[in-house]
Amino acid sequence: TITSLAESPIQAGLMYAGTDDGLIQVTEDGGANWRKVDFAKIPSLPTTAFVNDIKADLYDENIVYAVFVNHKYGDYNPYLFKSTDKGKTWSSISNNIPERTLLWRIVQDHEEKNLMFLGTEFGVYFSMDGAQTWIKLSNGLPNISVRDLCIQKRENDLIVGTFGRGIYILDDFSALRDFNLADEEIQAKLFTPRDGLWYIPRKILGWDKQGSQGDDYFVADNPPFGVEFTYYLQDSIPSLKALRLQEEKNIVENKGNVAVPSWEILEQERNELKPSIYLFIYDADGKIINRVKAKNNKGFNRVVWDLTTAAVFTLSAENINKDLKGYTIGPGEYSAELFKQIDGIYSSISDKKFFKVKAINKPGLQGGSSDDVVAHWKQIMEIRSESIDLSNELKKAENTLSLMLKAYEKAQVSNEEILKGLVETRDKIQELKILVMGSESREEVGEKEEYPTISNYIWAASSSGSTYGPTSEQIKSLQKASTLLSQSRLAIDSISDEILTLKTRLSDIKAPRIDE
Repeated sequence: TITSLAESPIQAGLMYAGTDDGLIQVTEDGGANWRKVDFAKIPSLPTTAFVNDIKADLYDENIVYAVFVNHKYGDYNPYLFKSTDKGKTWSSISNNIPERTLLWRIVQDHEEKNLMFLGTEFGVYFSMDGAQTWIKLSNGLPNISVRDLCIQKRENDLIVGTFGRGIYILDDFSALRDFNLADEEIQAKLFTPRDGLWYIPRKILGWDKQGSQGDDYFVADNPPFGVEFTYYLQDSIPSLKALRLQEEKNIVENKGNVAVPSWEILEQERNELKPSIYLFIYDADGKIINRVKAKNNKGFNRVVWDLTTAAVFTLSAENINKDLKGYTIGPGEYSAELFKQIDGIYSSISDKKFFKVKAINKPGLQGGSSDDVVAHWKQIMEIRSESIDLSNELKKAENTLSLMLKAYEKAQVSNEEILKGLVETRDKIQELKILVMGSESREEVGEKEEYPTISNYIWAASSSGSTYGPTSEQIKSLQKASTLLSQSRLAIDSISDEILTLKTRLSDIKAPRIDE
């Protein structure tokens, strides 16, 4: 029985077959005649070994790779061999694969001959130097038995089939083709990403991944939306504390005595701006449109830009830790660069990499241009930001008026005119709140607003967003939101002036000061 079969993509008729009795057969005439490989001539390979996989080299008709196991005889060591003369002689290429590691599958990259992947009993290894050195893939892949490997050539994805743990996919491994581990002078390297696809992601089954299909309905994650960047750090950028701990570790290893750090050193460590890695995104004119925080980890890392610009919202103590985003950019040419941040200073640590963002497909209907679409999204974001600022100012004014009314109650002198002014200003704030944010009473019972608010118009301008461009109704809604926002801005400015005047008058009647 044939357990593994490989056909040379270069020489017609050349095939290799592994059989269930542990033999390798070779034919160069399409199967008319076969010759048997003598295992006794393969150095360090037990005669009882079993052929798990055979792969013909994709670039050289004379080269073939073979994976063996001998676990049925209590031998769990790795056996991986290479022949450069069509199976006549063989040499081991398992090299630094750990002992007691069974091997199952090997695949060779279709674009870089020295890039290879190896499925083992304990995960996946890869080599960038033609199997001279093997490196284990570990980021996100459990330490499990990998029984099969396959390369999706169009997307440059590695598909991993496991024993009992399902299928894993390494998206776009092409960065491994353009890297040399021997180059120790590399501080960091940013690899050219795949072009991004421009669309609006939607979940067909519902808002979450499984939708309404129940917990038993399994759906795997798609590749992340946006542009995924791969980068390599020779070493992570250490903090002051990490440097001190490493120095103390070296002292201990050299049998020395570690001194207790001074209070000044500990305070320096506590107050340090922690070192960080950032990805700068530039538009075609070289203008920074976003800074994406990345991982400060040694080795290969990935970070995703979701096609959004930096947020335009006013920062506050309430939102400083939230993931604020700007509007989504449109198709075009962009670039990215890797930076390290130490003590608040950004320093470039990579070359610029250029890429494109492309529409995922051609629209089936007539619509606005991508520039019109993005301009509309940008307007919505700006008006929403102004609306949030206005709402916050209203809340602050409302709190201030509440404190001022309390302060009036404790004033040394009564003044009905001041009290009347406080109450009237408070009423104006409540009326403006309804206009801007809606009625809390109606909201409690799910009743619709009597008149649309700024938020209602913003929602109507952006609801059911698509890349076809804003409809006439969406444009009208945005214009109404802008008009209402301008009117509300005049009103809140007038209220602010009234509050300042009333504060002065409260001081005149010896009311307590208020802390806003």
